[in-house]
Amino acid sequence: MDNLPKCGANYVPLTPLTFLTRASRCYANRTSIIYGNVRFTWGQTYERCCRLASSLQSLNIVKNDVVSVLAPNVPAIYEMHFAVPMAGAVLNPINTRLDAKNIALILKHSEAKLFFPDAVPSTLGSMKPRPSPKSHGPAPCLERTVQYTTGPNPTNWTDRMFHHLKAPTQVTSSCY
Repeated sequence: MDNLPKCGANYVPLTPLTFLTRASRCYANRTSIIYGNVRFTWGQTYERCCRLASSLQSLNIVKNDVVSVLAPNVPAIYEMHFAVPMAGAVLNPINTRLDAKNIALILKHSEAKLFFPDAVPSTLGSMKPRPSPKSHGPAPCLERTVQYTTGPNPTNWTDRMFHHLKAPTQVTSSCY
């Protein structure tokens, strides 16, 4: 088996983007995610990720830009794991259990160009600024923060973002 020459029939690197593309073609009508009463197929997931990637590109997110996300495990965060690389950017998911000081440090260090903070009070409750005698320098300098809420129906976050950004339905360059 080791002597077999590599070709398209026996060797294709599987990245998250090629995985999603292949899953949408081969399993378009099969379920990709179940969250409560909501279900998405691989075809729907691919289309939603392309729309989200296009939204990111409309915000001038380009190759190697960092997009930070602070959100619980909802379908939107799942979609971000595909859409951000589709737009050519790097995803920086931030743990929702961190305090404001650590989140600020991560944002500053990552040099995030875009930040999606979840606005659900249970997540943001621990993010209230606390006075500290030690300063860690100025707050992170972000080009843009897009605030969203998972609210009572967390599956609608991506839809609300699409509506808010008035995104086209396809990624202009990276969506295959």
